[in-house]
Amino acid sequence: MTLHSGDNEFSVTLPVPDPHAWSPDDPYLYEFTVELADERGSGDAVAVRFGMREFTVSGKHFMLNGEKILLKAVFYEGLYPNTLAYPEDMELVRKEFRLAKEAGINMIRPWRKPQPTPIYELADEMGLLMVGAIPVECMRYWPRLTPYTERRVINEVEQMVQRDRNHASIVIWEMFNEIMRYSLKRIKHKVSLVARKLDPTRIIIDESGGFAGGAHVYLPGGTEPICFNDVHSYPGSPLNADGYDMFLSLGKTPEQMAEMNINQPMRSPSVIEPGLLTNITEIGYGSIPMLEDNVEQYEKTGNPLTPDYRYHRLLLSSYKKVLQSTGVDRIYPDFADFCRECQEIHAIGNKLMTEAARVNPDVSGIGIHAWTDGDWVFGAGLVDLFRNPKKAYYAAKEIFQPLYVAIRAKPSNVRDTDGANVSLTVVNDREPFRGELRVSVRDAAGGVKDERQLSVDVPNGIAKLAELRLDTNGWSGAYTIQAQLIEGDRESTKNEYGIYVLNANAESGAGCGTGSVADAAGATGATGKAGKSLPPIVACFPTESNANVRTFLAAQGCTVVAFDKSMSMDIPFLITRLPQNEAEREKIKPLQDWVGRGGQAIVHLKAPGAMRIDAAGLNVADVHEPDLFPFPVQLVRTRGLWSPANHIVKRHPIFDGLPQDCMMGQPYQNVYPQVSMLAPIGDWIVGFIGYHWYQGSKHRQNYTGIAPAFDAAELIAVPHGQGRYVLSTLRLPEQIGTDPLAKRILTNMLSWIVT
Repeated sequence: MTLHSGDNEFSVTLPVPDPHAWSPDDPYLYEFTVELADERGSGDAVAVRFGMREFTVSGKHFMLNGEKILLKAVFYEGLYPNTLAYPEDMELVRKEFRLAKEAGINMIRPWRKPQPTPIYELADEMGLLMVGAIPVECMRYWPRLTPYTERRVINEVEQMVQRDRNHASIVIWEMFNEIMRYSLKRIKHKVSLVARKLDPTRIIIDESGGFAGGAHVYLPGGTEPICFNDVHSYPGSPLNADGYDMFLSLGKTPEQMAEMNINQPMRSPSVIEPGLLTNITEIGYGSIPMLEDNVEQYEKTGNPLTPDYRYHRLLLSSYKKVLQSTGVDRIYPDFADFCRECQEIHAIGNKLMTEAARVNPDVSGIGIHAWTDGDWVFGAGLVDLFRNPKKAYYAAKEIFQPLYVAIRAKPSNVRDTDGANVSLTVVNDREPFRGELRVSVRDAAGGVKDERQLSVDVPNGIAKLAELRLDTNGWSGAYTIQAQLIEGDRESTKNEYGIYVLNANAESGAGCGTGSVADAAGATGATGKAGKSLPPIVACFPTESNANVRTFLAAQGCTVVAFDKSMSMDIPFLITRLPQNEAEREKIKPLQDWVGRGGQAIVHLKAPGAMRIDAAGLNVADVHEPDLFPFPVQLVRTRGLWSPANHIVKRHPIFDGLPQDCMMGQPYQNVYPQVSMLAPIGDWIVGFIGYHWYQGSKHRQNYTGIAPAFDAAELIAVPHGQGRYVLSTLRLPEQIGTDPLAKRILTNMLSWIVT
């Protein structure tokens, strides 16, 4: 051939007989070499590895090489200790990819930037599907909108696709993430077509999350956007039945949900429609790593100038100060135990969310947020920045295996006299087989309370294995349901699930599920189904809107009355919501004086509809009720997303018979707070300990990490004169009609406040 001065372009088609397809299980690669030499033999040569595979969509499923594949993915920041965005050692990357594959993970979804080329080369070699994403972050702030924004975004797409399109591991180009501004929404289609022109072979997704009118997929070779569900959801942990049902509802019509007895559709900014391809690309919770170990590693090998070195040390020191100032260091004298329990809450929450998605046949992909701890999404990782697995890693590993048995009791908090219904569902990616299902129930001490053994046929796919009824009469406290599926002479899989039983006559679980406390009934008043003595009369406000509370109290033999300034100080006053108009405020005006003279008032506070961002970047709301409170009250949102919201229950009579001196785990799934109190300040009974991530200060969310740990009250007794206020953000009023644990707490609270 003749080469002219300047650029020369040639196209060559080479046949590949009997091509060997690339896949995660068989990452077969070819090498293509081009040599250029003149008559004297001098010139240049270049070689590139590539794989041959087909990744597309058929109906409601992703397809790889003609076979249906469930995407088992992780969200990936690609941050590393000391070097920020580029690995200091490819062996660390090899380690994390090996861990991912051992956990059954088959896809990695990078975020905020294309990865360095060696990352994709290793994914090609080891067999991990990858998403190619441009370094454009949206979420209201980034990039700044200018007349040049569109051209800059297009340039990023062109550079990414041209650089990385030969990697077999990359099967999707992702254009945007969580668009919240029209100026970016309007260019989604145009930018997607830029990628399509440069690469006709791959799937293109215009926006992960589908916030801006819904997400769309472009099939290989296609230029028309096809609607699908790309879901981002962070319901928090502990996860209750409604949260679990949200993931079961994905892809379902209202009629199908009614047939499944599901009344809670997915709550998410994502646009979700039934009957479409459904890919959950962000799901999960968070926990702190073993901070002392991390900081020790940084001090040995780290660079003190890097952000991650600084914010790990900041978090460790601030957590220890908060534990000491709140007295929680009495519960956790070894800080490592605090980290472990935080990770346990993370693991169980992630497990239940992922499980609900895994047993939903309409879900085509599950993406856990996140693979590693990061900067302002610090804590979300299945592994820490040094790639040490956290407990949530092992939960993901369990669920992502080819064979999995899901156990579910609904509800999982039960009265002993009600019994419990338990369903067992299998997910089998292998060939069908006939096996043996062994189910046992054990108490906190390991004693067997129930055992079953059934022969079962296990088909390929998702199927119900068994429905069991447990007689829990006389049980009390925490119990573990264990299921083992036996194939031939070997155990194929096993799983565990916790339930909490509240006994009408005995109180157990005073020490986080262990121990026993017995309380005799009082001489007067009604017995609260737990041996506690309730006051014979309870005043309620407002009496017209808390029917469930009044019904509960009446069932216990209590007389419910309206507040009166002349009523006895022995009558507790229960306020289930704040006044909403001047007439209601007028009724409650005498409260401060009444409490000051010795009255006892329990006030339940809820999250307001609107909150503001304070100077520290926290979502806060000031409660302006000067006639109600003689002190300032300020709420802060502490629901937890990918960051952990540790709700600590101290040992106290209000929690007799319930887990205490511990974090709120699954037994508290329906009542744990969504908001906490920054004010008033005092010795709280239940409180939040965690950190925040500058959610109101977006300019600080670029590799700077997180803010220091802080605490806030969630149940606190505040003296006023001769009486006291008991302020609570526990979700008791709304759960009192359904959750026996909420009834137990309210019973104990009313009994304690008048003693």
